[in-house]
Amino acid sequence: MPDISATERGKRYFQMMKEKQAEKVIARIQKQLGPAWQHLSLDETRVLKFLLGEVWVYLDQKAWEGHNFSGVSLQDVLELVATGRSLLKHEMDGRTAAARAERILKKGPAGVENDRRSGEPERER
Repeated sequence: MPDISATERGKRYFQMMKEKQAEKVIARIQKQLGPAWQHLSLDETRVLKFLLGEVWVYLDQKAWEGHNFSGVSLQDVLELVATGRSLLKHEMDGRTAAARAERILKKGPAGVENDRRSGEPERER
């Protein structure tokens, strides 16, 4: 077996975790959308997975775990895919794309932003 450096193992582990987290969210979104999920092409689901992986990279772990991803609509998914495509075309950087995606993901039912800590709609201050 070839020698693999600790750095290389760490990179591989990080990549696996990134993909695993993105896949978990995709499963939640797929369940949420039900039959509407069928409207997405294979390419769109790949772009979505890529973007969610980038969000996982740039988002604080606590913030990532604070999202339940259950209020995501088909329109939200299409916005996420458009953001992912912009990122892939280098029209925006990863941090900007992740911030835009997080704003979309924070929306709950009917587009209401949720408070990260409680999952409740944010109150006017």
